Amino acid sequence: HRKQVFFDIENKLNDIATQLKIIRQENQFNEIDLDQFKEKFSKLQEELDEPSNLSIQQQSSPFINKIVLNIPLYQGNCSKIISL
Repeated sequence: HRKQVFFDIENKLNDIATQLKIIRQENQFNEIDLDQFKEKFSKLQEELDEPSNLSIQQQSSPFINKIVLNIPLYQGNCSKIISL
């Protein structure tokens, strides 16, 4: 799943690089373009820091079914069994 997140970010970076090349070739940089690129880079940074596509799911069957403690008592061969 993480590979997909990085693949998506890589595609977005390639798109931005293409846009930058076109604007550079046309020599048409302006303040609005720079602000838009800055915003795009900020969003990509957020995606790298905290990918929003990750989720945690709970399985229907428990990982540990039962834990049994067998505690020997000091009075002979008796023991106490505790199930958790």
